[in-house]
Amino acid sequence: MSTHGPIEPALHKLMNEIGHLISGAIDQSAGKGKYGFALLMFGFGPEKGRMNYISNAERETMIIALKELLARFQGFDVETPDTRQ
Repeated sequence: MSTHGPIEPALHKLMNEIGHLISGAIDQSAGKGKYGFALLMFGFGPEKGRMNYISNAERETMIIALKELLARFQGFDVETPDTRQ
């Protein structure tokens, strides 16, 4: 997968539409600003491209959440840091 950059043009519109749907559903159900989300999209196969993501969280908060997710996937107990924005 290649390095940091904007969402791949082929996925930009789709990811924004899905992101708005997710954000709206969360805000309607749980209350605005109560939960963060991230949508990760990546291709399969030989021309897989790179990981693309969209989130309602600030970049620093997203990095903390991804590190926590990876640690949990690897079987580590993780203390959840304060990620309120």
